[in-house]
Amino acid sequence: METVYKTRWTTESELVSIAQRRLDTMLEAGTTTVEIKSGYGLRLEDELKILRVIRQLEKRNPCRIVATFLG
Repeated sequence: METVYKTRWTTESELVSIAQRRLDTMLEAGTTTVEIKSGYGLRLEDELKILRVIRQLEKRNPCRIVATFLG
C-alpha cells in the first residue's frame, strides 16, 4: 500500500522526473526495452495519471517502453 499512496500523492511531473532518472541509468547500461506497469493508483484518476507519465516517457526516450497493467 505504501507504493499506492506514494503514487497517488506524487505529482505527474515528479513521477516523470523520477522515472526519467531511472531510464537514464538503464539506457547508459544498454537497455533497449523497458516494461512500466500501471495498477498502483487503484483509482481511475490515478491510473490515468500513470498512463500519461508513461506516454511522456515514450516520447522522450529512444528505448521501447511497454506499458502493462498489474491488476
